[in-house]
Amino acid sequence: MYLFPKRNREYIYESGKKVRIGDESDFLYIKDININDEEFMIIESPRKNKYLVPLKYYIPYRFEKGQKIKGWVDQINCSGRIFIEPFHPNYNVNQVYNFDVIRIEASNDAPTERFIVVKDVFGNEVKVKNISFSDNAIPTTIACRVDKIKKGKIYLSIFK
Repeated sequence: MYLFPKRNREYIYESGKKVRIGDESDFLYIKDININDEEFMIIESPRKNKYLVPLKYYIPYRFEKGQKIKGWVDQINCSGRIFIEPFHPNYNVNQVYNFDVIRIEASNDAPTERFIVVKDVFGNEVKVKNISFSDNAIPTTIACRVDKIKKGKIYLSIFK
């Protein structure tokens, strides 16, 4: 007997089918809805299950109502809520892309730790931990691997 619910479940049954973290599917973008001054997309799975996805993270993706959106199950929380992450329109996880370097920054927590700030296709600044270059030898573009994508934000590492 468990005193607390199992956290970060790997799967859940929904409409009689097992849904696992990492499962990919096509979703239909139904409409937008406003709940407590926050905008959400309502998307529908092939099994006709509907999900709320916060719109603010995906505005640059330029989704349109009625569009099919490919996504995956990113998380299932302890109460059984399923979180869907739409695929990024320009980047794929574990793929390598070239990024323009904007500047170098020191970490607020550890001044000896350096980050390279690069720009993605939407103009967002992304910090990459600098483990390869000295401050004087930073090129204008660097190859980075996309480690993960969460809430529309890409997480990068320098590709060696």
